[in-house]
Order: sequence, then structure tokens, then C-alpha cells
Amino acid sequence: MPTPTVLFLGTHAPLLQMLRTEVGARFSITHVLPSSPTPIIPDLENVIMVVVQHDSSQQDVLPSMRQFRRDAPDIPIIVFTSDFSGSNTRTFLKTGAMDVYPVEANPGDMLACLEAYLPGYKWALPKGQKKRVGQKSTLLLATAATSVMAAVPGLAGMPIRELSVAGHRMEQPESYIGGLDLKFLGFFSITINGKQVELAKQAKLLFAYMAYHYPRAFSRDHLARVFWPEKHENQPESARRSLNVELGTIRKSLRAQVGLERDFIVFEKNNYRLVMDFDMHSDVVYFKQLCQKIHELRRAGQLIPDDMYQSVIQAYQGEFLEDCPQEAINWVEVERQHLSAVFEQVAEQYSAQLFLEGDYWKATAVCHEILSHDPNIEVIHRRLMLCYAHLGMCNKMEAQFKLLCQILKTRFQSKPSAETIRVYEALKQEQCA
Repeated sequence: MPTPTVLFLGTHAPLLQMLRTEVGARFSITHVLPSSPTPIIPDLENVIMVVVQHDSSQQDVLPSMRQFRRDAPDIPIIVFTSDFSGSNTRTFLKTGAMDVYPVEANPGDMLACLEAYLPGYKWALPKGQKKRVGQKSTLLLATAATSVMAAVPGLAGMPIRELSVAGHRMEQPESYIGGLDLKFLGFFSITINGKQVELAKQAKLLFAYMAYHYPRAFSRDHLARVFWPEKHENQPESARRSLNVELGTIRKSLRAQVGLERDFIVFEKNNYRLVMDFDMHSDVVYFKQLCQKIHELRRAGQLIPDDMYQSVIQAYQGEFLEDCPQEAINWVEVERQHLSAVFEQVAEQYSAQLFLEGDYWKATAVCHEILSHDPNIEVIHRRLMLCYAHLGMCNKMEAQFKLLCQILKTRFQSKPSAETIRVYEALKQEQCA
């Protein structure tokens, strides 16, 4: 019988040695170098796990991961990366990774990972050390402190809730522990009176739709048409039954997990609506309030406080309902594109303001923070190139341009705009000659 194989794609010697030491006795270790442009992948017939080491400065492993996922969709892929930012982690998870760790992860986390994905593998903790239960590295480490906070004097280490925004009073959803707390930016979450509610996928999206449009009421046919369009067109009664099932799931989950005695969703005058007995706090509402305040200050010709810009960046924790597939529900994609465009506009204004003030170091920190939330904003990559050139860091300027080219090619099969290429060529001639 062939020996089960762990495939390691990477160049990180300590990680490879750890695999050989810990599992080499029971499993075969196959090492593949990430050669360009595409590594030679061996037969995956006996492979039971793929370990990918990602170095942001050396190679792009996403094409290889997509190949693994196409050729062997049931094999778990674990990624160890040197760039453990939130956006990078989300990209790996979307591409098919089962879990993502930093290359310098705690050895115990690495071994726990092997135990989770290698059948029959067990590891023992050192005496006196307790095993952590129910904590995923992708959730714990992706929320690490961001570069923009450390780059601003007096703000490093300060909790987000203490960052007041000059000229207005708005409570950030993160600091709210009572009532209904909804997070739409990034992965959708529901918290009621401090207790997080877990719902199945379709029920969660249905609740998100009704909560996002609160206090609007919806007919049964409207909801069935939005969430089961094909079924509603061909078998409307079946679509309405599906709706009733999901609404019942929401009601039961709220009673069981939060202890609500009365229904959160009521049916009145042939319409469904949410009933709010307490305050509702939404990260999207907070984000929109901040952006509107910035817009009003700009129209009035007033100076926009630096910490207001930073609050916008901190509030935009990811794309709108990121755990909803793009092709699933049209209303999600419409709002996703709108909020992304608003964030891009405000981010561009902030980075431009810092650049014009000649604060290039702070501008680079802000640009990196913006890209950690949305790495696809070309104008921010361009601003980073300008900042690096003015700081005399021509190698970083060229590396940023190459990174942008790689992102555009991998994600959109496109090239930088004519304006970006013009700026790049001008900087090479004028600043980096």
C-alpha cells in the first residue's frame, strides 16, 4: 500500500525540517521548490495534505493553490505566510486554503494544525502546558495591530474605542456591548446583548437583508424572489416554503442562543419586518456617518481631522458581506461595489493630503493600511510609489510597481493603467536615475 504523502511547496528550511521531524516517520514528505513561472507539481494520488509556504517578496503561490484545488478538491491546503495581514489571509482562504498561519507561528499551533488535518496523527504538549481549544489562528492573528496606528505619535497602543473623532460624537460598534450589534463589513456577524448568534448560511443572509434595510417591511413574494429567484419563477409555492423554513430557523436560533421570548421577526399586513426592542448598532451605518461628515467638511472648505480619516480606515474592515459569494445575490454586489468606491475615494483623499504635506513616512504607513483592507486600489499603489521615490527608496518604488502588476494580472488578468505606467517611468527618470 502506498505511503500517504505530505506535499511541501516552499523554501523555508525550518518549516520543512519540522514536517520531516514530526510526521516523517508515518508519512512521506515530498518537497517541491516554487520555481517560476509555475512549479512542477507531482502526481497527487497519494497526497493527503498540501503545505504551502508563501514569501510575499519572492513568489506568487496563488496559481499553484488554484491548481491543487482543481486537481484534488478534497486535499486540505495549509498556508504559512510571511505577510499575515487580514487581506492576505482572506485571499488565501478564498483561494482554497483550509487554514493560514504566519511562518513564525508558535510550534504548538503548527503541530495542532497537523493533528487537525493528518488522519491518525497525534501530538503531545510539553508537561504543564494547556492546549488551547476553539481558537483559530486565522481569526486571532488577522486582527493584529495595524501599521497606521503605530505610525502616528501618541496613538500606538491606544484602544480603538478611545480614538475620538473631532467635531462629532459617534460610538464605534466595537465598543457597544448591549442591544443588537451588526457587522456587515467583512464576515457578517450578529451580537445581541453581548451574545453572538450563529446562523446557517441562507438564514444568515436573509437576516442580514432584513436588518440592513430596517425598518422596511417585505412581502413574502419579495423575499422569495430575492433569495430563490429561479425557484420563485418556476415554483413560487416552493420558494415561499423555503422562505418559511429559513424564517423559522432564525426564530428558533434567536430563542435558543439568546433567550429572546418574543419573535424578532413578525408578519403583519402581509409583510415581514424586524421588531426592535433595543438599539441597533451597525458598522456600515458608522462608516457612512464618518464618510458623510468628511464630505460635509470638504464642501465647507474646513480642515478634516487626521483621526477622522483614520477612523474611516479602521471602520472598513473588509468588503460588504464578504462571506456571501459575488454571484449569489445581486443586492449584495451592488452595495459591495458602492461601499468599496466610497472607501477608495476617502482613502485617496487622505493619502493625497499627507503627500502634499510632505509627510511621506506617515503616508506610506497609511497607504499600507489601506491596502491591507483592499489591495486592489491602484491609486494607493501609485501613491506609495511616489512616497518611496521622494524618500529615496527607489528599490521599494520598483517593488511596489511589480507587486501591483502581479495583483492585477492574478486577480483581473489586466495591466496597470496608462497613468500608473506614466508615473512609474517618470519616477525612474527623474527621482531614481
